[in-house]
Amino acid sequence: MNIDQNNKYLTRHPEKQDGLIANLPRGSVPTEYLNQYSIEYEVNCALCARNTPHKNGFTASFPDLGIALIGKDCGRRHFGNHSARTFENNLKRNSDNSIKCMR
Repeated sequence: MNIDQNNKYLTRHPEKQDGLIANLPRGSVPTEYLNQYSIEYEVNCALCARNTPHKNGFTASFPDLGIALIGKDCGRRHFGNHSARTFENNLKRNSDNSIKCMR
């Protein structure tokens, strides 16, 4: 299973999610981070021109494009610390609320 059964905001195999975009157009900005991953192997960032390999990142939703994997550092570099942190905080809040509802 790709998504953690206890928390839909974590994924164990991000590259196995349906509908992933391998390369995003320059200047693409997501509407939100859908889930997070921290894995033992590397996956490629769809945001970077060189598809930088990374182990820690997010699945992000891009309007009219679909979803894509972006590295944590790449997201901060491309969107700026403030925007990236806002996406991360929103994901954490959604995750925390989801866990509370399960109790």
